Amino acid sequence: MEFGISYNYHKGYRARHIALEEVQGTPVESYSNLRSYLYMLEQANPGTVTDLHTDSSNRFMYMFFCLKACIDGFLSSIRPVIAIDGTLLKGPHRGVLFVAMCMDVNDQIFPLAFGVGDSETNEAWEWFFTRLHKAVGEVDDLVIVSN
Repeated sequence: MEFGISYNYHKGYRARHIALEEVQGTPVESYSNLRSYLYMLEQANPGTVTDLHTDSSNRFMYMFFCLKACIDGFLSSIRPVIAIDGTLLKGPHRGVLFVAMCMDVNDQIFPLAFGVGDSETNEAWEWFFTRLHKAVGEVDDLVIVSN
């Protein structure tokens, strides 16, 4: 009897996995669409800064995006303080989500930029900060806070 329950559970789990792949596609397909997605993001939001870096085998390494509206908001009315953090991504394709955020005049969180990297290394952080600098430019008295 237990064999039947376990078998049915695994059969149902596998069927669900196959159905989700049919609807959403595979992670490999999603990664191959990133360049097109970032291009469309730039077209729909002129002035948006994006970047995608792959290795010599064309495998994903880093992605960055900062929407034009976020850039404008930061430069026009947000205190020159950026808090940055990285959080580990779980799942079959691990990595790190990099986030740059600020506080608006009402002390609400104001998103500035996002990045995804293959790991949380000095090289990945340097890549993210280089793109962030490209997006916001030189800011007088800028303070960056990190844990």
